[in-house]
Amino acid sequence: MNTMTIGKLAHDNGLATETLRHYERLGLIAPSQRSASNYRLYDQTAAQRLRFIRRAQALGFSLPEIRELLGLHADADMGAVKARTWRRRRMPHPRGPDPRTPGLRGPQTCRFASGPPEGMRKLGAAGVFSRG
Repeated sequence: MNTMTIGKLAHDNGLATETLRHYERLGLIAPSQRSASNYRLYDQTAAQRLRFIRRAQALGFSLPEIRELLGLHADADMGAVKARTWRRRRMPHPRGPDPRTPGLRGPQTCRFASGPPEGMRKLGAAGVFSRG
């Protein structure tokens, strides 16, 4: 098995070793084993999880949400069901309200030529506004 120390894993992924220790404390990654001198040793699975964590963070997911996503992957029996439930709870439907989830509202955007109506905020230079 090809293993690497925490320093090598951190360097290869552009992170500080303390960041990896933080991820370990949060349960996001775990060393596959310890060396005779008690160094953390990581395998390619940890490297893949780190890449997933970095991509998820870039998409705006928080570390607790990423931990939940990783947990869905680990529980293969219920993963698909949990993933659909998780997506419905956290991500608005791209076409507005989802008819299967009454009471939830999707993103509400509209265009106004003369600034936002009361209670709405401007989303960009194109004159698009959103509630809240």
